[in-house]
Amino acid sequence: MNSPNHECRPFSPWVYFLPPDQETLTDLTEFLEVINQVVEHRQKTQFAALERKNAAVNLTLGTLANSGISEKGKAIVNELIETTKFSPPSRFTADFELNSIPTNELGIHLRELLHEMENRAIESLDSAAAAEIAKIACSTTLTTSLLERTCPEPIKRVAEASSFWPIARRDAHDNISMQNGRLEQLEVGKNLERIQCKFKELKGPDKNYPGRLWAKRAVRIIENTRWRMILAHDRKMFSVSVMKRFHLYLTEQPAWMRTREFPPFPFTINTVDDWIPVVREVIRHDLPEFHEHSDWTNIRRSLEAAGLETLGKVQNKILDRICDALKQLAPEP
Repeated sequence: MNSPNHECRPFSPWVYFLPPDQETLTDLTEFLEVINQVVEHRQKTQFAALERKNAAVNLTLGTLANSGISEKGKAIVNELIETTKFSPPSRFTADFELNSIPTNELGIHLRELLHEMENRAIESLDSAAAAEIAKIACSTTLTTSLLERTCPEPIKRVAEASSFWPIARRDAHDNISMQNGRLEQLEVGKNLERIQCKFKELKGPDKNYPGRLWAKRAVRIIENTRWRMILAHDRKMFSVSVMKRFHLYLTEQPAWMRTREFPPFPFTINTVDDWIPVVREVIRHDLPEFHEHSDWTNIRRSLEAAGLETLGKVQNKILDRICDALKQLAPEP
């Protein structure tokens, strides 16, 4: 772990285990904000480099146009100068035509504007910005519904790689089954199944079975840590230059990651045996006092009545209960 100072911000590409009754993803927004800042900086740097390169080309062409070539040659060079002019998407002028902006550059610019609007609404409590975001959400949701019919293939690809999907509802009388049918057709999250693990449906509410709740929480901790690591590595967040430029330091790596590898994904009955030792390590290392949680009062009392209330036996009994639930929750492949 890098040594932090008062000017540095923590960057955590992993998630620590907490009991199911406590929130674990409160830092997710900050994690994504840091990633977005780094990506936006790289994009702006690339645009600036492209602008400099374009200016150098135009300078060379301008010099050529002013040389002793024929009038026809000068006309060709001047036409080249016009067609190679570059304008970054963040610099709009009165005569700037939106139709001339490539779609990917326009998307970058729109996301920058939306990010600014979100900051005004969330950080500055700007009511006008909040209202505009709501209007944009309604408009884009309706447009997405239309595109599902007019451009089904690209929309379906996006849906398969997304963990959620926007649905427009007017009131309680809307046809929910029809909307659910849309989600099934789009196969929302299909391509995330190797990251977002599925659980087998079991009888009875989970709240009556703490072993299930703890097993599910452990799986979510492992998969979210894996997802963060993949995203951070893909965005080259671990480089020294990124850490220095954005004044970041890595939070302490969970101890289990130094002793265990990630289990094979997806989580199924075929892989559950590989998940069990990792789940035990996650809970032991991240929450050493897990046996004191109120969910395990009955186990502590039963072992105490039998004269077996040693720390090791209590913890192992609880972990056995959690891992038994893990086996029950493992779905078919």
